[in-house]
Amino acid sequence: MARRDAPPPPLRRDAEYRLGSRELGHIHGDALEDLPFPRTVRDAIVAAGEAEAHHILPDSGWVSLYLHAPDDLNRALALLRRSYDLAVRKAETQRQARARTAPPAGAWKATLPGSPDA
Repeated sequence: MARRDAPPPPLRRDAEYRLGSRELGHIHGDALEDLPFPRTVRDAIVAAGEAEAHHILPDSGWVSLYLHAPDDLNRALALLRRSYDLAVRKAETQRQARARTAPPAGAWKATLPGSPDA
């Protein structure tokens, strides 16, 4: 028997969308989509009425979109696409940063004292 003051059990995630290890969003049943965004993007989405602050973590970068009408599906897909585009951009920026800091090809080769390459 569950205690009355215990938090409700977490909502089941029926589908989770990822790009590599990054979550793009997930859907609960057929009526609620949750998506993560950078906080500034999340604030703009909520201010524009495109989604609500997350239903459990309202002060996070996550948004929630309740799917009540057929047009809500188009909004859900647009937000998922926005999450995907931001993730692709971030992954590319990280890849470029790694490429700039990577040692030149062959730099890992050990040179022994007294060898012709020393």
